[in-house]
Parts: sequence; C-alpha cells; structure tokens
Amino acid sequence: MPTIEAKILDSRVDGTSTCFLAKFSLYDYLNNLPENYKEYDIQREVVSTNVYLDKMIETVLNKHHIPSIVLVLQKFARKHDKVYFKEVEYKIIDGLQRTHRLKIIFDTYKLLKSELAENFDILELSKFRLSKKYSKQLSVIKSNFKILSKLLDFYKENGQNINLIEAIFKGNFIWFELWTDLNSKQQVEKMLLLNAGHKPVKLKHQLELLFINDLLLEFKEKEKFKEFQLIREKDENSTSFAKKREFGQFHFSQLISGLIAFDTGKTIVTNANLVSKLQDNDYSIQDLSNELSYDFVNDIVEFLIDFDNFIRDNYPDETKWFGRETSMVGMFAALGNYRIQNEIERPKDLFNDVIKFLHENPKTLNLSEYDNGRRNLDLSKINFGDVNRKVVFKAFTKILETIQNPGLFHNEPIDWDKHFTNYKGGRV
Repeated sequence: MPTIEAKILDSRVDGTSTCFLAKFSLYDYLNNLPENYKEYDIQREVVSTNVYLDKMIETVLNKHHIPSIVLVLQKFARKHDKVYFKEVEYKIIDGLQRTHRLKIIFDTYKLLKSELAENFDILELSKFRLSKKYSKQLSVIKSNFKILSKLLDFYKENGQNINLIEAIFKGNFIWFELWTDLNSKQQVEKMLLLNAGHKPVKLKHQLELLFINDLLLEFKEKEKFKEFQLIREKDENSTSFAKKREFGQFHFSQLISGLIAFDTGKTIVTNANLVSKLQDNDYSIQDLSNELSYDFVNDIVEFLIDFDNFIRDNYPDETKWFGRETSMVGMFAALGNYRIQNEIERPKDLFNDVIKFLHENPKTLNLSEYDNGRRNLDLSKINFGDVNRKVVFKAFTKILETIQNPGLFHNEPIDWDKHFTNYKGGRV
C-alpha cells in the first residue's frame, strides 16, 4: 500500500492535538484516496451542483491555487520535516466537496489516457459523437462531457502529450492541515467550526453532528435493538423518509428533535435559531448532551420500539404517522412537559406507564382519524407543521392527565377532528 509523504511547513499544538501544516502533490492525494473517502460518519453528503466547484477543471489545468484541505490522521510517522501516512489512515474533515470534484477530474484524465493508448480515433470525433460515445463511461465516474472536452482540448493544444496532463497533477501542490490525536467529539467540533456559515451544510445534519457520537455508538452493537434502524440525513432526507417509513425505522434528525423537545417540554422547531443556540451553549440541550448515558439512550430506544410495536399491532395502516417530525416532537414535548411538571426522575417509569395505558386502552390513540382531522385546516392561513406539533402535544397531554387521574378524566378515543377544528389563532 503506497505511503503519502507530506512536507511539514509549520506545526502547532492545541491541547493534546498537534496540527501539521503540510503540502504534497495533487497527484499523490488523488492517486491514494481511499475508496470510501466519502463515507466518513460525520461528513455531510456530496453536493451535486455548485457553480464554483464546477469550474474546478479550469483551476486544475491552469495550476491555480486550490484551497487547503483538512485531514485527521489516525496513524502516522514523522521523520524530520516529513509526515508519512497511508490511505487507510486518514479521514477528510474539511474539503470533501473539492476532493470529490478533483477526483472526478483525475478519473476523467485516466479515462482519456486509457482511450488514447488504445485508439487515437477519439481525436477525430466531433463533440456530439464524443459526448454520445463516452456518456456511459463518464456517468460511471460521475463525470461529464465538459470535463472530458476540456482535457482533450488541453491535450491537443499542448503537442498531444498526455504526460503534460499528468505533470499538472504532479506539479501542483496543495496545502493540508493534518490533525493528529483528535477524538471523535473533537472531530465533530472541528467540522462544525470549519463549516460555520457554509450553506451546503444542512441544518438537520448539523444536529446529527452534535449528537452522533453520543447516540450511535451507544447502541450500535446492541443485539436487543436489531429491529431498530436509524436513517441518516445524508442517506435520505426526512421529507422523503416520512412518505415511505416502515416499522422500526427512525430518522436520526427527528430523533434528535424529539430528544430536545423531551428535554425542554416544548414543541421546538428545527430551525437556524435552534442550531445557533446549540452551538453557543445557550440551550438546555447542552446539559442533555453531557448526560446522555447508556441507560437513558437504552430507555428512549426501548420506548420507541414498544410504541412502534403498539402502532403496528393496533393501527397497521398508520406506520408512517410515526415517521413525521411533527408527531415525534409533539409526543416527546408532551412527555417532557409532564415529566418536568411532576418531577419524574426516571424517564423509563413515564415511558412504561404510557405503553401500559395504551395496551390497556388501544382505541384511545385513534390514529386512523388523525388525517381526517387535519383536513379541517386552511393551509393558506396557518403554519401546518406548527399546528400538527401542538395538536399532538395537546392530545398526548390529555392521555397523560388521564393516566395520572383516571377518575377525573374520561378515557375516550382522541377526537382529532375536534383538536384540529378548535385550532384558532395559532393556539390549540
């Protein structure tokens, strides 16, 4: 396995971590990229369109400056002013989008080199025929005709010497920040700092980054939760997920929103203000982040599975209801508010009471009438998501009041039609 040799330009120590400002060639970087370089857990998904990144081919051919890329090294060796590491020993913290475009250009160059070695007829093809002939091969490497055409023009204009294109990759050096000894939490914090203000970083993905190391790793290997499946924002957005959600599937961003709602007892909305508060340590969820114990996560996941089982057994046609953020947030906000008001120390006790009550009174939830109730809303006059959260909050609050005082409250099926009809002026 090839070893990358990076020349150290400078270095600094931050706590227990060391950062090397280093450089090595574009060729060494792209020729040694791991096959799974895009699969780093905390990385966001690759952006498919970006007008600035789409011009990267011109930057490469002109040997212009390419902004620095940040890597975290898991293993490395240092000798004098050099750092050595292999392709399996690093992850990309910042620069994934640039790397993706550069890799496409590099792979297109390799395709061109291969074709020229076998058949020079490629030089005689019109642009239309060239595009048609290589469309499938370009699609495989995520490239396009524009990149191939640019490389071919460069080849023709420079004496038809393919080695000159390779020399571009070998002669253009990129600066890298090589971070060592960063634990998973520090890597997440570093990524959030580097991406502050970058529009391509989705809001819900930032929420994932803030908690991924506390949640995923806790129950990732737990056999008991084999029916529990987390869907990541980078794999499928929450809107698409909600339309086809199946038993046992939970969207990670919705789970995070639910936890925040549970912690605050409020029907929070996942918006930019929320993320700002999270990052500025101006929100009580920071305490929750520090207290996410194995037992707490275990209790949350067990409750989700138990509740999902109840829906499957009693409302088999309403599985998608639990795949909506409004349902998750409304329910957990009601549970959290009840917990705060009654000073319940162990969430597990509350969860068990709810599941026990629902099994004893399966008709109470009345989910088959939920969508009928929603049809009473005039979408032109209200915030649809806000209303749904508050209606679910109110309905579950009444369930909890019935559990607490069965003699004072009548145990009747939730009248969703009434809940939605009574919504006036933004209040339920």
